[in-house]
Amino acid sequence: MVMKHSIDHKYYNSMKTWKQPEWITLSYDDSYKPVKFIPQVDDDYGYYITEPFNTVNEMETYKAELKPYHYLFPLYRKEYAEAFLNLDSTIDYYGNKMHVAWVHDDVKLKGSNHDDVIKNYEESYSRKVLLRYIAKNQDNLNLRKLYDEKYYKKYSRFGSFKQQLKRNEGTFVNPLCVIKENFEQQLNRYRKF
Repeated sequence: MVMKHSIDHKYYNSMKTWKQPEWITLSYDDSYKPVKFIPQVDDDYGYYITEPFNTVNEMETYKAELKPYHYLFPLYRKEYAEAFLNLDSTIDYYGNKMHVAWVHDDVKLKGSNHDDVIKNYEESYSRKVLLRYIAKNQDNLNLRKLYDEKYYKKYSRFGSFKQQLKRNEGTFVNPLCVIKENFEQQLNRYRKF
């Protein structure tokens, strides 16, 4: 609840309560749930229209789980913001713990500080998301050529590579990572024509 001062003709009413339906967020503050992105005119950046969470537990879960992603992705840029808002950000119990739905389905992004998150992203996370992306788009890619040029050291046989792709079929692919790493451009030479 936000406190608002108002003047009622002759009398000053201090600290009158006022329920505000929307908040504008201009910085990385996950205390409110983003519902809409407003881009600036002639600019790639913008701001979010937000609303409060239903409970404090939801807010704390959201803040904790999205913190590592703020280190990696510029969520106030239009392209990222549109992808971010299309993610399933519902908060629900998985087992006995609350999670943001898309973070729960994503490859685990590990690290307790900025440097650890960046290191994990470069060494493990982006490669796993790339495999998920390849598995999702394997019908359009020349997998043999891709294996021969990129994955022959990691997988001793082509069959092992295909089995890994089969394990990754139907899994969540983080669109923020797809944008950042530009997977479409990376894999363009392996497309079937």
